[in-house]
Amino acid sequence: SHKKRTRLSNPKALSYTRKHNKNLIISNYNGNDKFSFITLRYDNSKPELEEVKLNMNALIKKIKRNYTTEDNKFKYLYTIEKNYAGFFHVHLLLFWDSFVPERFLADKNKLWKFGMLHYSEPFSDDFKITYLAAYLTYGMSDNSEFISNYIIPVTPEEKKAVKHSRMDFWQEYNHIFFHSEGMTEAKPVVMTYAEAKEKFGFNDETVFYSNSFT
Repeated sequence: SHKKRTRLSNPKALSYTRKHNKNLIISNYNGNDKFSFITLRYDNSKPELEEVKLNMNALIKKIKRNYTTEDNKFKYLYTIEKNYAGFFHVHLLLFWDSFVPERFLADKNKLWKFGMLHYSEPFSDDFKITYLAAYLTYGMSDNSEFISNYIIPVTPEEKKAVKHSRMDFWQEYNHIFFHSEGMTEAKPVVMTYAEAKEKFGFNDETVFYSNSFT
């Protein structure tokens, strides 16, 4: 019988998907006051993947219709995941042009009828968007404080399976990352050490040296 290939059988495609979406998240983030991080759950039903996509399209259209203006639109990125019990949930990121609308914040809990909607409050000053990008694309280690706040306590083996399922559970023809048009990756900038030191204001005591990069 024909054995379906999984994403693990194509490591180059998997690596590109992770890096591309990680870079999109980091490149389009412009501060907590212009950013929404939402988790949407299916608590009582297990729809097919295509139905989840249709529900997300309807949600995004609803947000655009009711909460955007000419001066304050948004770009989005979301990823679909299954938990260890087989229920879908979706992580949705909204990158607003100017600010997160107060009316949207007031109405957010009315927007999703399939289960819990969890809206993350503005992150603390020491939060790095890179942590969230890694969480949504790579998964993180079991001792990560970030994961411990968001994942149901299970055994390390189950937790590993849950996090890897985001990228590796699906067959290659299943797309589980989606983003709006206009989402672009920042281009790398090459500069000398002296130029970087002046631009970013670091000093030699705070620099971590490495012979590799991602």
